[in-house]
Amino acid sequence: MATRQDLNYTFPNSCRGNLTDVIGQYTSPVSVNFDDRIKGTIRNLRKLKTNWDGYGAPPIDPVVIDNTIAFFEMLPLRHRYALDREDITPSSHGTVSLEWANETNDLLAIEIGRMRMASFSPTLLGASIESMSVANLPSHVDTISDFLDELLSE
Repeated sequence: MATRQDLNYTFPNSCRGNLTDVIGQYTSPVSVNFDDRIKGTIRNLRKLKTNWDGYGAPPIDPVVIDNTIAFFEMLPLRHRYALDREDITPSSHGTVSLEWANETNDLLAIEIGRMRMASFSPTLLGASIESMSVANLPSHVDTISDFLDELLSE
């Protein structure tokens, strides 16, 4: 949990803005180190060895980790802060999944691999996209952000 001192930190070379003003638009307080903690959770998946799940799952390729962090960093702040560390999971396919859920437990899951990514939602019309090239990540982030806006506004 952020302390008042954390929230009053002024970034060097900034417009002398107070971080509280930036964060104030969000409904719950966030830590200044939030992004670092999320990215640390993703990076920790590099430690998984072959058979980490007991069923022969491969380790998570460093390229997958880098793709996942790049995706996370491209998301608007409102979507980054809506992601819980517990909702970052490795899959037995060597991919990483990120999941967002709203108050009624509707969800949107994003699965990111080396070359491809996919999205899935049982409730959002059109949000289940089987295969998207990671090479076009910025345009996919815009599409997924629209789905997240719809999910999180419900």
